[in-house]
Amino acid sequence: MKTADEKEFANWLLLGDGKLSNTDGLHIDTIEIPQDFITKGSLITKIFGYTITMKQVQDNPDRAILCPKNEDTFKINDEILGLMEGEEKEYLSIDSIVSDDPQEQLNFPTEFLNSMTPSGMPVHRLKIKVSATIILLRNLNTKKGLCNGTRFIVTDLKPNLIYAEVLTGPAQSQIIFLPKINFLPNDSELPFKLKQRQFLIRVSFAMTINKSQGQTLQKVGIYLPYPVFAHGQL
Repeated sequence: MKTADEKEFANWLLLGDGKLSNTDGLHIDTIEIPQDFITKGSLITKIFGYTITMKQVQDNPDRAILCPKNEDTFKINDEILGLMEGEEKEYLSIDSIVSDDPQEQLNFPTEFLNSMTPSGMPVHRLKIKVSATIILLRNLNTKKGLCNGTRFIVTDLKPNLIYAEVLTGPAQSQIIFLPKINFLPNDSELPFKLKQRQFLIRVSFAMTINKSQGQTLQKVGIYLPYPVFAHGQL
């Protein structure tokens, strides 16, 4: 994250100078965030305003709320979608396991597979609206600049296609058709090989701190209901 124009914040990130205050008796390794950095009202309103329209998103594509965990982004994105005008559409994934053993397939019912969201995978129940911002979870076409982390604004929703305008990268302002795709997660901790058919996207008004790496963002809110995992993540 570049902070060239935010000298006070950039200096605050230099945690090794020993000048951080700790007036509440916190653990020595715990960082106390200055009150000037904490919003008194709604973080959503502070970043996106009271209304969210397609024109506002197009005019301000470099805004986001960053969270430590995926579960926080899901909650905030659902809340923002609820504030937006327009009809909400829902796309369900088709989940299965890759196995030649019928018995193994019976061991993992569809409801269980639907409940899983491994790292880097889209959600089973994708809720979305026209004007929502979304982020690509896999490289789709690197030659055209459609890479993991590319952000879009949704312009139209079809039964099997999402029309979206590219917000970032070399393909900026182009209209792209996003299809559902079959793919496998990279999570090796699963005791089986999960196969999912879904759009390779997530709503990205809020995204994880890790996912924001490489993004150019001018107005950012950081949602910290609990401490981050490491100094580097903060």
